[in-house]
Amino acid sequence: MRKARDTDRSTPEVHAEDGEVISDLLAKVEYWKSRGREDKVAEIWRKVLDSDPNYGQALAELCVYEAQSGRKKVAREYLRRLENAHPEHPDLPRLRRIVDMSEDYRVLIEEARALNAAGRTREAIAKYREAFGEDPPPSYLAVEFYTTLGGTKDGWEEARIGLKRLHEENPNDQDYTLVYAKHLTYREKTRREGIRLLRNLSSNSQLRNQARPAWKDALLWLHARASDKSLFKQYLSEVGEDAEVRARMDAMAVATAPPPPKSQGEQALDRNDYEAAE
Repeated sequence: MRKARDTDRSTPEVHAEDGEVISDLLAKVEYWKSRGREDKVAEIWRKVLDSDPNYGQALAELCVYEAQSGRKKVAREYLRRLENAHPEHPDLPRLRRIVDMSEDYRVLIEEARALNAAGRTREAIAKYREAFGEDPPPSYLAVEFYTTLGGTKDGWEEARIGLKRLHEENPNDQDYTLVYAKHLTYREKTRREGIRLLRNLSSNSQLRNQARPAWKDALLWLHARASDKSLFKQYLSEVGEDAEVRARMDAMAVATAPPPPKSQGEQALDRNDYEAAE
């Protein structure tokens, strides 16, 4: 659920203790957002409205949530309340459009998923964009959208930017880091950064089983240079002996080894001294 802008979030009637309650609730909003639990986020926003019925951000966020859940009537009520409480709210035009198309939103997302499952990725992205309009994907669909987008010929960079933003905005949620790191390994220019992140994640007991296979794949895909030998050594040291990684490192060592010294005959040929070469 996209964070709505709000320039007038409180009312004069809100007391200091209510403000403290709202601050605590906003911290919980960020917690559940980082875990993609939009249902929990909506629950917290409703509690915010219990403290301040005119809290603009809560009204806007719940309007979006209900619209995207297919509950147009409920969404329209939140929109009406926001219009009455904050008639100049900058998100009103966007929210009206979202409510108007709410009945189609779920259908479009389902169509996008079906197209992606059928391997028709470009058409799937077009459906996602039709559902989102000019807005970025809501948080609970962001990873789904960007990983799909990253699989298209021209979408990798836009997906990288989107996944990096999620990674940076949720520093305590390493699930976002894992998705971002994997994405980086799909291109040579960012593969080493992806390897670095995956190595860090491999120490996380909850993500280890996902991070380590991706770490290994990235090493095997790497167009390795002599300076990359340490990357292979780190994997073998921290994960354990692996025949494929070992073979890849050994092959790199052979490729970068200096050639053996030339025989006297070969040196003579280099000088065009054919008699000495004999």
